Amino acid sequence: MKSFRVLAQPLTGEDEKREYFVEAKDENDAKKLAFDKMFAREQNDALLDNPAQMFTADEITFHPRKISDLIDNIEFYVEKMRNTHDMDVVPEMLRQYAQNYFRDVPLDQGALRALAIYTMDKTYRVSAYLERLDNFTRAYFAKVIPHFWDYLHNRGLSIFYIVDNTFRNDGRFEAVTELLTMTGIAVIAPYGAEGPLPYGDIERQIKNNLNDKRIIMYIEKDATVNYLDRVKDLAKSSNHLAIFRSKASANPNIEILSSN
Repeated sequence: MKSFRVLAQPLTGEDEKREYFVEAKDENDAKKLAFDKMFAREQNDALLDNPAQMFTADEITFHPRKISDLIDNIEFYVEKMRNTHDMDVVPEMLRQYAQNYFRDVPLDQGALRALAIYTMDKTYRVSAYLERLDNFTRAYFAKVIPHFWDYLHNRGLSIFYIVDNTFRNDGRFEAVTELLTMTGIAVIAPYGAEGPLPYGDIERQIKNNLNDKRIIMYIEKDATVNYLDRVKDLAKSSNHLAIFRSKASANPNIEILSSN
């Protein structure tokens, strides 16, 4: 059996892409298994709204072929950790790969910005559609993803990532903020134990983290508050690479507000 990452996207309608990880004997078998997983998970969603789907299957190897594999294949690697009941071997192997890559592969400013944008957005997207949150998932986010932030910091590049997505009350919002916080970035959301926080509190948090040159994610989950315009203005006036996501996590499209 081989490991595959299968990408499913509708032939018509919204530009949405969903990924499924399967063990299969070949690409055709992988596509069939992915279809079954999609039907089980999203029969009231993508499948019924967009019945015509195109599937693309790529075989995955345990050792990464490129640096983006550490982000694209999170679910694959976390499952390997679960199967071996080990939280160290896989992260250590990937740490060494990342360390060697960042040492040996020169990235110009364009490639550096592309890496930053892809890493930030794809890490969020993966965290938003994960089906399972456990200590192996937490270990991966805490031990692997920070190597990207360290490299970007050492190259003098910081990110301000703004998310305007709707979340149901099913714990997914809390899972996203927990996982991204575990990677070492500043996650700021306008919600407290007693309800929405005043904008002044949010602005202070943002400015403090901007001064520290930290990577920032600001996220709103519903319509109870709307500080987006003011937060976007802060991002655009900063020295951070500013990214805005208003599309759902299955949609790969984002807006670059500034590339300082």
